Amino acid sequence: GDIAFLNLFYETWDQIKAKKMVEAEAGLKRLSKMGGDETRLAFLQGFFAFQKEDHKQCVKILEKAIGRLDKEFSEGASFYLSYSFLKGSDLVNGEKYAKNIKNPDYVHRLMVLMDEIKAAQVLKSKKK
Repeated sequence: GDIAFLNLFYETWDQIKAKKMVEAEAGLKRLSKMGGDETRLAFLQGFFAFQKEDHKQCVKILEKAIGRLDKEFSEGASFYLSYSFLKGSDLVNGEKYAKNIKNPDYVHRLMVLMDEIKAAQVLKSKKK
């Protein structure tokens, strides 16, 4: 059963990356019925929510799983969490998860988002 789970896991991961959400959702449903590695499944579900820009759901799923994730997934999960917290204006948690991130692409995306947030805050304060 494990091989089938892993094959579908990586297939579904690729679909989420490619934003093929209908196929990915079907894959997630099949994975949850297989009852394989719950933590990996949570990673995919969190990533799925992230790609749908459902940042609250992403946080809800990944915060529970992050401590149990393998190295292969923990950095990605940290990025999705950090980004989602920042999107929700939670800078403290955003920065907490950003600390674990070394991947230059992730770091860059977070810096761009931080700049956007700061710019938006400046606009807000000017409007007062």
